[in-house]
Amino acid sequence: MLTDVLIDRYLRALGVAKREPCVPALAELVSAHVMRVPFENVSKLYRRKHLGLAGLPGIELFLEGIERYHFGGTCYSNNFHLYTLLASLGYRARLCGADMSNPDVHMVIMVNVDGREYLVDGGYAAPFLSPLPRDLKEDYVVALGRDRYVLRPQDTTGC
Repeated sequence: MLTDVLIDRYLRALGVAKREPCVPALAELVSAHVMRVPFENVSKLYRRKHLGLAGLPGIELFLEGIERYHFGGTCYSNNFHLYTLLASLGYRARLCGADMSNPDVHMVIMVNVDGREYLVDGGYAAPFLSPLPRDLKEDYVVALGRDRYVLRPQDTTGC
């Protein structure tokens, strides 16, 4: 959990005011995070070369990167720190490995709010600018240019 000082600092970096957990507040946080914390790996290379660091940056280093250099990170650091922020704000959230072409090569956040579950991805960038509902009856399509991203309803095993 983040301290109040770190929560306030993170929210300032996102340009978002602190609000009680609800779907509109979650949507505002996700949109701000995707827009202000880029999906990139330059920060990872920079920290390795100049600081000798490998792995996830601590929250202070992560926030300094956003504030001073407009850094972000890969899905692992972006989603881990967004998850920590959400949990610290009172959201019921869990961090999950996600499949793309191979199992667990991506990380996402599942958030329960107002009686619904949402998939949040602050580590892939556009077009996932808002929480994606999990209780679908039909495919949920996000289109951007020639690309289409399809979130399908859960199958009988919950996948």
